Amino acid sequence: GHRLVRGGSLVQQGLSSCMPVHALEPLGGDWTLIDACSAPGNKTTQLAAHLASAGEAGGCQGKIFAFDLDPIRFERLRKNVRHCGAGRIVTPELRDFLGVDPSKEERFREVRGILLDPSCSGSGTVHSRGDYLIAGGSKNQERTEQDKRRVDTLASFQEKCLRHALSFPKVERVVYSTCSIHVRENEQVVASVLAEAERLGFELERALPQWPRRGFPLFEGCDNLVRVNPNKDKTDGFFLALFVRAPR
Repeated sequence: GHRLVRGGSLVQQGLSSCMPVHALEPLGGDWTLIDACSAPGNKTTQLAAHLASAGEAGGCQGKIFAFDLDPIRFERLRKNVRHCGAGRIVTPELRDFLGVDPSKEERFREVRGILLDPSCSGSGTVHSRGDYLIAGGSKNQERTEQDKRRVDTLASFQEKCLRHALSFPKVERVVYSTCSIHVRENEQVVASVLAEAERLGFELERALPQWPRRGFPLFEGCDNLVRVNPNKDKTDGFFLALFVRAPR
């Protein structure tokens, strides 16, 4: 690879996986952020670069708490953070994001932005996996039922994570994203938390307004959501939603 990649100055990343960090902006250079499901850390280090850039004039006073529960994936996260020189900004946390209670842990009370890219089916990653090169892609009925159950289980977990992210007292911007093309993990997850989000003062903001492909019209406001089509956009399929609340 290129010497800048080997040295950690550049990180190779798919187009769609770069989108959540851009959607989370604008950030202040003194913001405290959370990357809720962060390993292997590509989005975390991208977020650190944006935070450092936002605080360039006066030096970056911001910080990122990066969570992952799996010890092996966590070690990859730590190595990536170190390799990219982001250790002054990023604090890796080997723990479950759902177990974080900002009312009891003072360092999380001032969190103003959360990037939530939780475990998903990965159904959008046909390009990076090369699925389109494999013959006999049709599935039998039993496998299809297994997949449906798995997606339902994942969506329940995703909803729980999104509700938790929206519950942080000072949070102003929350990005929810998946590399899935399933409505169940995308628009339906957003729809399930919308009433609670509105009660907490959040609105769905039009994320990445220049991007042409928007959410499927399941409810009013789906045009604010972003979709990436793996076939038409020549990159991995992706989805994201941006929740915004005025500062408290």
